[in-house]
Amino acid sequence: MDSNKILQENSLFLPSNGDGKELKKTRRCTKKKICCICCLSFILVSALVVGGGLLYLYSRESTLLGDAGYWESVLNVNVKNPNQVEVSGRYELVSVDEHYQKYLEAMGVPFFVLPLLAQASETHEISIPEGDNPLVAITTKTDWDTTESEFHWGEEFSMEYGGGSMTGTMFNNCTRPQHNILYCMNEERDKGWMFTNELVYTNQGLVMTRNFLGENIITKKYYLKEGVDIDMDQLRAGAPEDVETVAEVEEDYYIDEEGWIVWED
Repeated sequence: MDSNKILQENSLFLPSNGDGKELKKTRRCTKKKICCICCLSFILVSALVVGGGLLYLYSRESTLLGDAGYWESVLNVNVKNPNQVEVSGRYELVSVDEHYQKYLEAMGVPFFVLPLLAQASETHEISIPEGDNPLVAITTKTDWDTTESEFHWGEEFSMEYGGGSMTGTMFNNCTRPQHNILYCMNEERDKGWMFTNELVYTNQGLVMTRNFLGENIITKKYYLKEGVDIDMDQLRAGAPEDVETVAEVEEDYYIDEEGWIVWED
């Protein structure tokens, strides 16, 4: 067979230089498309997971909301002798009122974090030694953070708060106007925030009332004292009729020129 004819026949099955370039270009385009599809798929799956998680959290009923009225009556019982209340101890958060979310929003808490806070556990532990000027110790534990502070009555102290981009320093001054009541002024100087925090301890637990002065938002948190038994069936049925609530505490104080609470004798 003629050699030229053989070469012509083989050339039918071999790509020309131009065809080879086109083939390489096609392969590069195919790899690029596969990479783009993988990236888009990953982004889509991540968005679905995050969106589904947020939807699940928002759809869950908060374990802390809805029972504030009951805990108001149970924990604010009429204390006949406040001096006999054992303040030192551990307290577990059991409820918050309907203003708590608005309070957090005013502090700049992101909307997607609010459902997590509504489901979070919290314990408040306080120790007040005997003596005229005791070193008070308070530890607050949540699902993601633990804060500890030690202070003397009427002396300013500071503490770090928050996490990530939501961090800051809070300056505090706490007094004890009554044996079972703590009253604290809190100031976030970088953000210009002012708060008051009243803690009323009873033999059953603790009622914490926070006031965001600049935003005029007042919210309450309710804590049950460790070792105190509560009939949860009665809780779900509603507040007992025979529970006497404590009268409003007379606020015999004024705010001085520096913004601190001064209690009158």
